[in-house]
Amino acid sequence: MKLCHAIFSTFVVFFVASGAGEKQGESQLQQIYDELSILSRVTNAIALQAAALSKTVKIREVITELLKVDNGNFSNLLSLDPAHLVKNLDELHKKSLQAVSGSNEQLQQDLKEMIAMNGLLAAVESENYTEKATVNSLIVLKKVDEKMEICDESLITIMFNISQAMSGVPFAESDEMKIFSSMKTMKKAFYKCISKFPAFMQKLYEYNYPLSGFLELNDTMNTIKALNELDIANKIPNMLQKFKTPFLNILAVGDHRNKGNTGKLLQSAITLFKKTVYSNSSTRLFLTAGFPESGDMKRVAKDLTSDWFKKKVSRGKSTAELETALKPFNQFAESMAHVFKSWNNFRDDFQTDSALLATIPDLLSQIDDYDRNVDKKKFLENFEATFRTCFKNYKNALDQGEETKFLKNFSAVYLLVRSVQAVEQWASEISTMFDEKAMDVYFEELEKLTPSNIKEQVEKITNFDDFLKIINKFTMLKSLQTQYESAYKTSNSSELSLSKIITDAGLVDTSKCLEKDKLDSSKLLKMLQFMQHMMQLDIDYSTLKANLDNFFELKKKMLETEKLVKGFTSRSARAASNSGSPVLKIKDSQKHADHLGNGLLAIKKMIISLKEKATILKSTMFNAKANQEIREKNPIDYIKEFWTNPGPSIEKLVSDLEKLEQSSKSYRKADLLTIRKVFEDGSKIVGIPEVFSYIDSQFEKKGSQYSNERKITQALSTLDLNFASHKGALSAASLSVDNLKLYFDDLFGLTPKVSVQSESTSPIVVVLICVAIVLVLVILAIVGYGFTSNGRNQYINLYLYYFGKTSDYEKRWRYSLFMDRVDGKNVLIDSVREINATNLLKAVKRGAYINVCNKYGNTALHVATRRGYQNLVEILIKHGADRSFLNPQNKTAEQMIPVNYQETHKEKIERFKSIESIYNKYRKKKFKLCVPEKFPVSSFHIYIEDRTDDNVTNEFTTKFQSITSDEAMITTTHVVVKTTEDGILETDDLNLLIWIFHGSIIVRDTWMVDCLRDEKLIEKDCDYLVEKVKYKGIIYDTVTQWSNAMAKATTPFLYGVHVALCMKNCPYLASLTAIIQGQGGTMLDKFPDKDAFNKGSHPYLHKNLGPIFLLHDGTGDLDLYRSDPDKMFTLFTEQQFMDLLFKREINKDTNPKIIPVLVDEED
Repeated sequence: MKLCHAIFSTFVVFFVASGAGEKQGESQLQQIYDELSILSRVTNAIALQAAALSKTVKIREVITELLKVDNGNFSNLLSLDPAHLVKNLDELHKKSLQAVSGSNEQLQQDLKEMIAMNGLLAAVESENYTEKATVNSLIVLKKVDEKMEICDESLITIMFNISQAMSGVPFAESDEMKIFSSMKTMKKAFYKCISKFPAFMQKLYEYNYPLSGFLELNDTMNTIKALNELDIANKIPNMLQKFKTPFLNILAVGDHRNKGNTGKLLQSAITLFKKTVYSNSSTRLFLTAGFPESGDMKRVAKDLTSDWFKKKVSRGKSTAELETALKPFNQFAESMAHVFKSWNNFRDDFQTDSALLATIPDLLSQIDDYDRNVDKKKFLENFEATFRTCFKNYKNALDQGEETKFLKNFSAVYLLVRSVQAVEQWASEISTMFDEKAMDVYFEELEKLTPSNIKEQVEKITNFDDFLKIINKFTMLKSLQTQYESAYKTSNSSELSLSKIITDAGLVDTSKCLEKDKLDSSKLLKMLQFMQHMMQLDIDYSTLKANLDNFFELKKKMLETEKLVKGFTSRSARAASNSGSPVLKIKDSQKHADHLGNGLLAIKKMIISLKEKATILKSTMFNAKANQEIREKNPIDYIKEFWTNPGPSIEKLVSDLEKLEQSSKSYRKADLLTIRKVFEDGSKIVGIPEVFSYIDSQFEKKGSQYSNERKITQALSTLDLNFASHKGALSAASLSVDNLKLYFDDLFGLTPKVSVQSESTSPIVVVLICVAIVLVLVILAIVGYGFTSNGRNQYINLYLYYFGKTSDYEKRWRYSLFMDRVDGKNVLIDSVREINATNLLKAVKRGAYINVCNKYGNTALHVATRRGYQNLVEILIKHGADRSFLNPQNKTAEQMIPVNYQETHKEKIERFKSIESIYNKYRKKKFKLCVPEKFPVSSFHIYIEDRTDDNVTNEFTTKFQSITSDEAMITTTHVVVKTTEDGILETDDLNLLIWIFHGSIIVRDTWMVDCLRDEKLIEKDCDYLVEKVKYKGIIYDTVTQWSNAMAKATTPFLYGVHVALCMKNCPYLASLTAIIQGQGGTMLDKFPDKDAFNKGSHPYLHKNLGPIFLLHDGTGDLDLYRSDPDKMFTLFTEQQFMDLLFKREINKDTNPKIIPVLVDEED
């Protein structure tokens, strides 16, 4: 028996021992994560303690990172000192308690009822009942037509049939042929219909104005009913008598209190609370990566004595010295526990009470602003007396039959009013959609249709979808006309009038009396609201006070913790310098803590993903319709591409995670250097790009259509499956484990001592080795320099200078508009203007675009030659300035030397002779252009237009915060715009289009999406350029032409153009002015005098046009200028002018003797 018991005991001990190290239910990878987290926490504690000893710790940043709040907002919060605010609030609350102590729920209810009745009084005061009594629908309806026709019924029928056919309604083949053939013949009827629109719109306005007055009659009727139902004629005087004493007690609080700004102070405090609570910090941990959870810091003390740490790190050696060194950190951890608790209380209570708290500042502001100079008692007595006098003529009786008759007739007239408004809205929408030029294009295309496959031909017409929208809109007209005619017949026999009801009630005399005796219901309203606010403050104060107390407690614990850490830096530093603290022995402890902590966070994401592997695999089994929806309609290109065949990538992800789990089992049993291989294996897992959050958003918009698939995408949308983005963190973590092992081995005396033996070496060998080392070092230095950013750029520039193509230069010249400007001025033009050879030489050597033009179309070489700056001329020629470039006078730079300078410029004779010799000297020589500097990403100023996806925009601005702005600025380099799937910018907004003519680089919104996936693509803006713009239904492909022209500052497109506006209203005046002036034109502030311009002159780049541009809206008579015999005027509508700009067609005046535009223009 004893033998059996011994055998059984031995078996139990063995079983328990063999399973002691395994945590049931946890994966091997999870257990490695838990164990390495011990090392991560200890390392982070050492790093923070070392920073405290060396006085480099940024304790506020450490705490805010632990709390996961924004450091700036939190610091602003702690700087808040609301002591004065609390004092005012306590004082006000005390007075409010005294004032409302005798009040009850009935008083609060009566206050609400008084406010409602006071609103009716205000309506009676302001209403003109004499006028309302004269309104009669039969009189108005005599002026309204029985029918409302604008288009021929045959045209509406054609459009209805086209709409049905295009939407897929089946027709016989012969009928369908007739339907589409009829499109070719409807042009005349369509334009006839459209021509009637101005008169039709005017008629609608004439109908709608008097008819809408009937709606006001209903409001008047509702007021009369309310006056009767509330019985205010008797109730108001009685209530004023009954509650005068408690009212005056409450109102007295305002009289005995100085006017303050309590509401504004509280609003500022709550705004800071809200910013701090609701704005999260960056998810990337830098100082506390070892403590991802709130309780992790307190675990460090136990980590040092844990079995795993003793076995894998200290390997049985005493940890007492390290425990002693980290005692101050443990005190910090204890103090932080109180901070966490205070923060959680503050955050949770504020989130619960935020809606209520948001209403209190306004309530307090109204109390602060209350008028204390009114004699309340006298006012209430006068109010009651005036009310009784005026309402003695009022009869509180409403005839039931009259009311029923009114409501019946109102329903009939109301249908007519709504019918007219519906037609008016339809006409307004059609007018907005209609574009004459685009319609001409559609009808031209329709006339080309042939009988065979006519529907397919129609569908291929460019932008036919826009035409179809107009057709669909017209199909609504028939039903709108029918509704109108039906409503007219019903209402035409219905007399709508309030004359008898108003007369019977005596409202005319009552309202006149109220107006004459100045009842002043608005002042009573302010008093009633003040009383309401005081009573409400008594209810809300406890919530407000609790939140303020939470804040004070949080601030107290924060300051105590910061003071504790500052104490460590003063006392501990002296002790550490004498004893040699072990926490100071490791180099870059903070870096290792950062790398190891963030590497483990990446492992944690893999663990979470591994738990969801079944759900991940289900995503490969979506039905065909859902897959097609993603491939064809997801707004993000890379997701469409990925979902063409997502299965292999997703299955490989799951397979890689399972392999990592399998290898973790063997790693756990080995030493630290073997365990770290989990990071190396993890870094090889690529994963998949972020797709599920975007797909989930796509499915969410479809309602229940993809409910089964959405359960999967919802579950996966929170997972980070793009493990390739964590490769750097995992690799860094692996290297940090190596360094940490060396540190701990040295700390615990585990490093083996190496014996050193001396050997004699030949001096010749030593010399040869030294020479070889020097040569190797020189070669390595040259090669190594090439791996630095400066070296790489310099080597690339050398290559481009000797072997580069024009296209290579063009890629960099795209940024010349921004690279070559200082304080908004081009550095070349400015250097010549200032005669600054030093700055000019610096600019050309760093590759500034050398043929840039000033606003007069002259290059720097033209200006330098014209002014006789021979040293500047030589610098420009020797650095590749184009000597054949023609300015707007069709002169080369050399031709800018005055012909008779010996007579006209005697003081510059030597200068011009020197310049002539320079041109002769280098006439047959060509010079290379210097390589333009690469425009750094850090100098990007990116502005994102409002129509882009809000989620993508917010993520992008967060990720690239330093180079993005939510404000448009003169320094903006890139403008991200919403484009179609074809990459076309569609907009009629000149405030957005102005960026094209400003010279900013216009990029598609898909750039943001791809940059979020791979931030290196921020440098590849050239792959996302917008090349086409659709304005007023027409597509133009000159966007990049404008960018390049502005980058190189070519001859201004509108040089010699003088613009005058002939419009009653120009909503885009500021944008048009900026475009015109930016392109070298002149915006005139008054109508031009033709005599000030030379006959026969033209803008330099538009010899086919007159120099005076008149922009008009088509309303004025401009035939005199249109038929000008001298062809000095060119007339444009705003759209035609933009068409000129977008086409960017140039007709250069090649005449060697250009006629100046202005009579007094200088050469």
